[in-house]
Amino acid sequence: LQKIIKQQTADISKKMVGTTQRILVEGESKKNSLQMMGRTENNRIVNFTGHTRLAGHFVDVDITEALPNSLRGRLVKAIERSDIPTHERQSVS
Repeated sequence: LQKIIKQQTADISKKMVGTTQRILVEGESKKNSLQMMGRTENNRIVNFTGHTRLAGHFVDVDITEALPNSLRGRLVKAIERSDIPTHERQSVS
């Protein structure tokens, strides 16, 4: 079962190469302090070169490589908070 799960994870990651993903930057990469780390909407870890000020922000990253436990990417742009869609809550009566 573990082998099947690993293969499915690898297949999904490989399909992401060449796409642009919006990620939430969590902070510095654990393995390389010169890189930042964030997660995609489907919880894949992405490492990319960027400034520490990006932590806590959304960025668009081009995915360039799929590794066994993470993805590598290239920063395209930081997303301004005003560009992030929000949904107004309706009050319940």
